[in-house]
Amino acid sequence: MVYNEPPEGRMRNLLAVPFAVVVVATAACSQSTDPTVGALPQQLVSLDESVTLAVGEAAVVEGTSLTIRFVEVQEDSRCPTGVDCVWEGVAVTLLEVSDGTEQHTITLQARAGMRQSTGVAGYSLEIGSLAPFPKYLETIATGEYRLTLEVTPEG
Repeated sequence: MVYNEPPEGRMRNLLAVPFAVVVVATAACSQSTDPTVGALPQQLVSLDESVTLAVGEAAVVEGTSLTIRFVEVQEDSRCPTGVDCVWEGVAVTLLEVSDGTEQHTITLQARAGMRQSTGVAGYSLEIGSLAPFPKYLETIATGEYRLTLEVTPEG
């Protein structure tokens, strides 16, 4: 091997690489102290009113400590428009519901002509619709889904 620079220069270059890796890794792992950075969009909704959420969005129910977040569509096997199906299919949605002290993970199903509801933290969540409806040979992107819910007091 032939080196054109003195050994001290080579050592300095060798030490620079691990230092650069540490600096980049530290910057990538640091967290912002600004509470709005990375915060999920939230809507304010009244009891007995419908709210429509996109995947990742949350709604805070006015006058309560209830927050509902639409996490994802776990399954969408609804029969596409323009197709004759033996079964109408189902869409399964995943929600996170927080009542201020506990977090609950629930699923609600959307089926043709059926409005599923469930009780959580003293409130009833009822699915109104999941849009868009599937079309033959078209894929629905995650960001296109909109879930409409109604929140009412249980009882």
